[in-house]
Parts: sequence; structure tokens; C-alpha cells
Amino acid sequence: MTGTSTGIGKATSLRLASEGFNVIAGVRRAEDGDALVAEASRPLQRAQGKRAA
Repeated sequence: MTGTSTGIGKATSLRLASEGFNVIAGVRRAEDGDALVAEASRPLQRAQGKRAA
């Protein structure tokens, strides 16, 4: 998914992750990705972050 830092993209990616889907989330800033992984990890404790150049 793209646009997962805020708004509908973020809400959708978090919802899918909470329901057990594997979500690949695209963000522009590494800090936004780290925050998303931290938030997604809460319910399932299995989110990971990977960085691409």
C-alpha cells in the first residue's frame, strides 16, 4: 500500500494488519515507517520494518 503515513491509508493498513494480513506499507520518511510499525505491532506483536533506497 502507498500513502500509509496518515489518513485512510494508515487506517486501512492498521486494520488489515490487525486482522492478520501481511501489509507492505510505503512511506516517504523513515520516521513515519517506524511509527507505523510500532503502532501495527501493538495488537499482534509481529510487525517488521524494512527500508528500501
